Amino acid sequence: MATIAATDRLEVGSTTSSAYERFAGVCAVLVGALTFLYSVSFIILVNEPLSSFCLLANGLLASAVLVALYERLRASDASFALWALLLGLAGSIGSAIHGGYDLAGVLHQHAPVDPKPLGYLGYLVAALQIILYLGRLIVFDAKNPVIVVPALIAGFLATPIFFIWLGVRLWRGARA
Repeated sequence: MATIAATDRLEVGSTTSSAYERFAGVCAVLVGALTFLYSVSFIILVNEPLSSFCLLANGLLASAVLVALYERLRASDASFALWALLLGLAGSIGSAIHGGYDLAGVLHQHAPVDPKPLGYLGYLVAALQIILYLGRLIVFDAKNPVIVVPALIAGFLATPIFFIWLGVRLWRGARA
């Protein structure tokens, strides 16, 4: 009697649609094929655009598979199933980000836009912003020189000059 009741609860509690499970099945097959293609393109062909695309696509497709697995396993132990889902999603999202970053780098290989002086000014702007951020966390008085001086330099000089200079160089399509 208890076995029948537990079985009935599992069937009622299952909310995964058969359409989603079919979708996840197709995704799983694609992940398997793309993983093989990734290995060939990364190790044998040394084809960075193809291996980057495979990494990106695998990360996205694997997330659908992980959700379907979670739906199937959560009835047996919801906490472990959720933990596995979260770890798996972290890995698949990391894979997609890594592949997307590599793919963007391969597709947009060109000389850097910022010349050295503009780069140095960018470092100055970043340093001033960090000083202001930390200053506001530590020193609460906005009239304190620790806040006022970097705010004046960043707000009236460094940041406007940096972005106007960068904008003009980007607008003209200038290279270093």
